[in-house]
Amino acid sequence: MRVKIKNIKTLILLTLPLVTNSVFSAESIHCEGKVKDSWVEHSGTLIINTTWKNSVGLCNMNRPHNNISPETCKSWASLVIAAVTTQKPLLMQYYNLEKCSDIKTYGASEKPHYVMLRSGLE
Repeated sequence: MRVKIKNIKTLILLTLPLVTNSVFSAESIHCEGKVKDSWVEHSGTLIINTTWKNSVGLCNMNRPHNNISPETCKSWASLVIAAVTTQKPLLMQYYNLEKCSDIKTYGASEKPHYVMLRSGLE
């Protein structure tokens, strides 16, 4: 039994750096700009046109999409409405993309890690 536990511990110690390295080395980008238009499609997908990319699908108001819950989507929709109304910029973080223009459109868009309403552009 001790040999098995020791082997398991060794295996964990050897694979831990590989797992944590891949998690922490994921490249992230920040896309920031004003929201020109926003709408919700009949399917519930929240879409925005921004100064950095058009037709970005953020989430779905009716069902989980890209592991984003409808509750989170509704919170993001509130931020989008505030951004359109006040003309303040939104900032979104994405992983595993090189530039904001690489984001796919509509329901195929990659999921943002977060959506932030900014007080102004930096």
